[in-house]
Amino acid sequence: MNVDAENVLTSLQSSFTQAEFALVSSKVAQQCDALDGASDGMVQDTYGCQDAFDLARDVPTCPADRDGTCLTAAQKTVMTNIMSGPRNSNTDAAIYSDFPYDAGMGTNDYYNWEFFMAMMRDPGAVAFIFSTAPTPYDSSELGSYEYVMSLDMDTDVERIYAIDDTYTESGMAFMTPPNPTDLTILRDRGAKMMVVHGTSDAVFSPNDTVNWYKGLQDVNENQADEFARLYLVPGMNHCGNGLATDRFDMLDSLVKWVEKGQAPESINAAVRSENTELPANWSKTRSRPLCPFPKVATYSGTGDMEEATNFTCVTPK
Repeated sequence: MNVDAENVLTSLQSSFTQAEFALVSSKVAQQCDALDGASDGMVQDTYGCQDAFDLARDVPTCPADRDGTCLTAAQKTVMTNIMSGPRNSNTDAAIYSDFPYDAGMGTNDYYNWEFFMAMMRDPGAVAFIFSTAPTPYDSSELGSYEYVMSLDMDTDVERIYAIDDTYTESGMAFMTPPNPTDLTILRDRGAKMMVVHGTSDAVFSPNDTVNWYKGLQDVNENQADEFARLYLVPGMNHCGNGLATDRFDMLDSLVKWVEKGQAPESINAAVRSENTELPANWSKTRSRPLCPFPKVATYSGTGDMEEATNFTCVTPK
């Protein structure tokens, strides 16, 4: 990467600081924390939160210079575009799902995926795996930065789905099932599926997974939960971490569901005591139930808010 590219890359990565992401995260928590009946720094009702939180209204707009306590008007526009997901500028068609605002957006993992991995790791996946023909690059002529900056979202996205005489299967067809909501074989042989996704995943949007599950319910006459259940982990980043109870064991529950017919109504989850980003006022043994979508963990109104036993899984109104 040449010096100019390094300078521009640094500029891109400083367009939002982690403190500014944490600011948004804190404002999300202010608006949404109590939706589940517990003011505990966690947002259990992710989708109720999308109605309760408004970026323009709830995050201060900087009157002058950035200082970590506000966002500029331009930053708010950019963040809205980020959270809305990528779109074709000509047709306004969505290229991928949008992302929910959540209480885990101010963490190291979230920021690293947004502003470092997106420039360092993801270009290789797009260029080599999800493009027909593959676009190899090296630092001598075309580096990851140059590849990203030359990518045209209106035209190059088509290469994700393209085939040719040499590459007879597209990257998307190779990596995804032809009909994700067709689980007929799994269902009819009595198999079970438990899917988990963090609501503060900066890589794969939980909204995309929720949309898949809603589609699965539609094609199964709203009976898909008899063989497949989705568990969202509030505040969890990509595959773990975040302001979350991200330590849990689903395997035993899956075995009991398959072998004994005991459907998992909730999964007990706890914090990782070694997680240095957890707030100081959280118990090192905090636990919460993970609820099958669309239910959310809701405080019963009595008892220790650090204990999962004082929360129940409730369907939002």
